[in-house]
Amino acid sequence: MEPNKWRQLTVLIKRQRVIARNRWVTDEEYVRETGDASAKVGDRIPLTPDEVRAAMDLAQRLAAHLARELREKRCHLAQP
Repeated sequence: MEPNKWRQLTVLIKRQRVIARNRWVTDEEYVRETGDASAKVGDRIPLTPDEVRAAMDLAQRLAAHLARELREKRCHLAQP
């Protein structure tokens, strides 16, 4: 997976944590770990339909990448 896509996915995962645990309110951990200059502690985190679609696309790419890696490793392990 490309580094910029990996970075996008990690930020989206951190946003999901804020949404699930903090009721959409950013905390110090989110601001520090994402480097999001527009985020302030205590602000509500925005989430658009396009961002949700992007997260789904990135998750599918990651799953496909992991599946390829596992297939390749299995092939290498099965060879004498």
